[in-house]
Amino acid sequence: MSRVILLNGTPGSGKSTLAEAWMLANPERRAVVEVDRIKHALPMWPEDAQAAGLRARELALMAVVATVEEGHDVMLPQFLARPEFADALAQAAALTGAESVELVLDVTPSQVTERLITRRETPDRPEQATNDLGVTPDEAADLVERVQAWAKARPQVRMVDASGTPDEVLARIEVALA
Repeated sequence: MSRVILLNGTPGSGKSTLAEAWMLANPERRAVVEVDRIKHALPMWPEDAQAAGLRARELALMAVVATVEEGHDVMLPQFLARPEFADALAQAAALTGAESVELVLDVTPSQVTERLITRRETPDRPEQATNDLGVTPDEAADLVERVQAWAKARPQVRMVDASGTPDEVLARIEVALA
């Protein structure tokens, strides 16, 4: 059975890096759909950021369904604080006979602060500079609180300790998915 995996976490928690590493561990069976990359490729971005974000999520859902129907697992690294998109992902999984899994990267405010500062100094993805305009390292505690509130409100969430190296966190993700 295929899986639709939401990888939720604060900005700077390592979602995209970890999702890519997860996919590369078994590229014949796994795919990653990144809403942010889709959003930043739309012609309405950045003039109408809200419309671009909504359209990107629609397109991501279509990609998820197509990928699962081909028999692949798909992971979506996305910072979510409201349930609508996660619920839509779960519905898409159910309609295709896939398992829906929600993972949350558990980080401390100091880890988020450090990672956001590092990311600003040496971005490794094109969309980071734009995304970083909407979030500052000073907001780390609030971001962590929002993700923790999300996890508490959703009993199906599996928490993943995101401290340590990417390889160590990836190993914890694999355990959470087992």
